[in-house]
Amino acid sequence: MPVDQDLAKWLNLVRASPLFVLKDKADGGANVLRLERVPENDGFYWIHGQTTLPTGRILVSVFHVDTDSHGEICAAYWWIDGHWVSSQDPNLEATLGPRESVFPFAWEFTVPLEGDIHQP
Repeated sequence: MPVDQDLAKWLNLVRASPLFVLKDKADGGANVLRLERVPENDGFYWIHGQTTLPTGRILVSVFHVDTDSHGEICAAYWWIDGHWVSSQDPNLEATLGPRESVFPFAWEFTVPLEGDIHQP
C-alpha cells in the first residue's frame, strides 16, 4: 500500500532537509523546526534518520516519534526505489523480503532526542 501524497510531501521535506524536524500540531499540521536535539516530553515529531536491516541493508528513513514516551517510534517510513514504504505496510514482504530480513531493525536519528532510552 503506497504512502498517500499528503504524507509523502512531509516525508520528502524531512528527507530533503535532514537537519530539520516536523513537530505535530493539534490542528493536524506541523511546524518546521531546526533543533540541536529534539526535546523530551514535547509531543510527536517527524525525524530524518537511517534504518539498518538485519541483512545489513541501510535505508534512508523518516520516523514518527513520540517524545512523551522517551523516543518511541510510532511509525518508520523508508525511501526505497524512489518511493516511500511504511514499516507497517501489509505488503512489506513483497518489497523487502521475509519478516526476519526486516525486523528487528536498528535505527539512528539525524537530530538526536533528549531522553532517548533506545539509543546511547
